[in-house]
Amino acid sequence: MLLSIALAAGRLFNWSPQFGISPQLQQNFLWFPDLNVHYHVGVDAFSMVIILVLSGICLLSVLASYGVNVQVKGYYVALLMLEGCILGAAASRDLFLFYLLSTLSLFPAFMLVGVWGGDRRRPAAMKLALFWIVGSAAFLGACILIDMATRGVGGFAHGTLNFGLIASDPRLKTALNPANAWNN
Repeated sequence: MLLSIALAAGRLFNWSPQFGISPQLQQNFLWFPDLNVHYHVGVDAFSMVIILVLSGICLLSVLASYGVNVQVKGYYVALLMLEGCILGAAASRDLFLFYLLSTLSLFPAFMLVGVWGGDRRRPAAMKLALFWIVGSAAFLGACILIDMATRGVGGFAHGTLNFGLIASDPRLKTALNPANAWNN
């Protein structure tokens, strides 16, 4: 955790302004040729700030979890897996990779809530999984519609529908939704 925040801060303060706003530290190779899916990661100035903030939040979560004394090794493995998924999603430059990493972050989040949560951790973990899956399904639908529109399949581009489906993903995953009552 300290290493990730130190690398992010060091890279942010050594940003090369001659490249402008274009992404730096890129890796790009074809992952699934039939679907034209790339493993493409890179950071621009905005995503570097997001990575720095997320690394700081992960460090604070480690400091706040000092009192964890049940399955400590599993707790920190789940926390590191969650950090890797969210930092990878923040650095992704491909929509499929972003979807994959943001959806994979469900598993460590489910474990953190379900195993090390409070008194009503099991219902909270089930609600988290339910809202996360519904939000991810809406996001997947938007990704498919965007792919169809860019390939010309179907001959339509529903920008409003895509925006609604993409916007529903984080709304369903967070406590902003009134139906997402973790305490009930």
